[in-house]
Amino acid sequence: MTQLPDRDRETLERIAAAQDADTIDRALTAARERLQMDAAYVSHVDSERQLINEVSGDSAPLGFASGTEIPIKDTYCSRMLSGALPNVVPDTSKEPAVHGLGPTALVGSYVGVAITLADGSVHGTLCAASSEPREQLGDEELAFMRVLAGMVANRIDRSHADRPR
Repeated sequence: MTQLPDRDRETLERIAAAQDADTIDRALTAARERLQMDAAYVSHVDSERQLINEVSGDSAPLGFASGTEIPIKDTYCSRMLSGALPNVVPDTSKEPAVHGLGPTALVGSYVGVAITLADGSVHGTLCAASSEPREQLGDEELAFMRVLAGMVANRIDRSHADRPR
């Protein structure tokens, strides 16, 4: 497992100390800034679609916004979740798993991880994308995203627990 640099640990500690309402927003901002991507987002996936729940950054050039629904078969995230696409794609033009997929014309680089809830179910994904390739993306960035996804999952679990039954 990749050890996180001190700057990443400090960022994660600030997110963990945030109020619940700020956790997801701060996680998205941290992902976007740390990975130097245009946008970061949290989505919910089911067997039919991906719904972009929250976005940080400028996602318009990438072809989506908060509230966008995409058929699941047309998403990077479905391929990542199934194992057909790596979590880290520094240059989408070099990745056979996304050739011919509509978003590839807009997305130059992608990092995605599953948001797995306490019951073991996959809620969706935490992703970051850029219109340009980002060759520096690698194991450290993936480790950082996985920790952020865990924080987002904890926040979602808490929100489910707070709902009236």
